Parts: sequence; structure tokens; C-alpha cells
Amino acid sequence: MERIGKFLKDNTAWFVGGIWTVIQIMDFVLQDKDFHSLPIIKTIGYILIVLFFVGLICGIVYWIRKKKIVIKTNEGSIIELKKSDISKLFPEKDYAFVFSTSNFMNTDAKLIEDEVLELYLKSNNALWANIQDAIQKSLVGESYTNIDNPKVTLGGNSKSYQTGTVAFVNNNLYLLAITEIRETETGYMAESKKEFVDLALKNLWKKLTEQERQKVICMPAIGSGKSKAFSQQSKAIKNICDSFIRFQKENKKKICDKLIVVANDKHVDLEIIGKSIQIDIQN
Repeated sequence: MERIGKFLKDNTAWFVGGIWTVIQIMDFVLQDKDFHSLPIIKTIGYILIVLFFVGLICGIVYWIRKKKIVIKTNEGSIIELKKSDISKLFPEKDYAFVFSTSNFMNTDAKLIEDEVLELYLKSNNALWANIQDAIQKSLVGESYTNIDNPKVTLGGNSKSYQTGTVAFVNNNLYLLAITEIRETETGYMAESKKEFVDLALKNLWKKLTEQERQKVICMPAIGSGKSKAFSQQSKAIKNICDSFIRFQKENKKKICDKLIVVANDKHVDLEIIGKSIQIDIQN
């Protein structure tokens, strides 16, 4: 009952609008006929038709709101939260994509947070063939440590960059070093912490404001790890949006026209996250 009450409360305007629309349609169909003089069976039938269409309208609205939430910041940027397979957005030429990687700037899905970076690179054959060269060129001037240990370097890259480093590979790809790979007695271990994610996001926003403004920035729920648990994705999405809003407020700068954060878990409640973000914007 509580869930039904919440649904009706949040969709009252759509519900009333739906009833009014269907009544107008029925009035047009019946024209000059006296509704009260109709046989009881027909009356019930018309009422059921009205309820069906109202329920259909509300259901469609509810489904749309569950799939996508759009919020406008005080600086004029749009934050769009959506449930989708992010690979469906790869063909968008005007989108710049952000993915996570390690301190070694790995692109192997077995070594980093998720497989989406590898999927993106393999969708662009030219970039995939020369990705390591492109990454190294983008990191000229960034501090690093040479690690001469094949157990740790993995994939041949011996340069260990600081966690939080951002690689601007090209106009459509940014990589955030949020996972630290280091040597252990038995081989290596990979670890990611919230402070790594927060530093990388802050450096990303800074880099974006220093460059010609990107129209649309799109990223998965960076910081949720390989876990598919909706609670982890919800926290990661909220953390990304909080960081984005905070940077714009503190620096009084618009980072981009639109930030899209994509959740791949159908159980993530975008509406709850959206309401929390609205409160953050107003405060």
C-alpha cells in the first residue's frame, strides 16, 4: 500500500491529466447522448475503458521515469541518469566517454574495474590497434614510476602513474586511474578506494573546464567495481553526481552541456537518486 500511495502521490498530475483526456475523448464519442441514460452494462464498460487508458498512461509515464531521470544544475548543465547498456551509446559521435583503468593504464578487462572500456576500444578498430601509443602520448608530462617487474606491470606497460591520473586519449575518450595494481608475495593485487575515485573525478572535471567544452560526457557507474549489486551502483552514481555538482559550485564553471551516467542494473532506483541530487543542487 505504501508503494501504491507513493506512486499516486508522485504521479497525481499525470493521473488527473489522463482522466481529463479520456473523458474528453468519451464525450466526443458519445456526443449528445445522455451518459446517465445508458444501460448499466454499457456504463460499466465505459468506466472500465476510462480506467484502462488512465492506467496505461500512468504506466507509460512510470516506466519512462524509472528508465531515465533528467536534472538541470544551477550552472546550466544537464545531468541525465539512465538504465541502459552503455555500448548502445558508443555510435554517438558527439559523446565523449569516460572509463576507469589502473595506475598502469591497463585496457585488459581482466585487470581493471569492468569490461566496458575493452568493449568501447574494440568498437573502434583504429583506436584499439594503437591504444597504448595513444595513451602514452596523452600522458606526456604526468609523473610516473618505472616498475621493472612483469608480475605487476601486466601487458608490457612498466609506467606506474599516480592514482587519480586522467588520460585524455582523444576528443572522445578519457581514462581515470582509480585502481592500484601492486606487487605482493604471491604475484600482484588490484585495489580501488573511494579516495582514488574522488581524486580522479576532480581531475577529470578540472581537465574538462580547461579544454574546449565537451557537449556530452557519458560514463558508467565508475566506482562500483565489478560488483553488479544495485546498492553499489546507486552509491557510485550519487558520488559521481555529487562530485560534478560540487566542482561546478566551487569553481562557478560549467563543466559540460550534459553529463550522462549509465546504470546497467535494472534494480537501481533512479528516482530516489534524482531526488537526492535535486536537494544537493538546492543547498
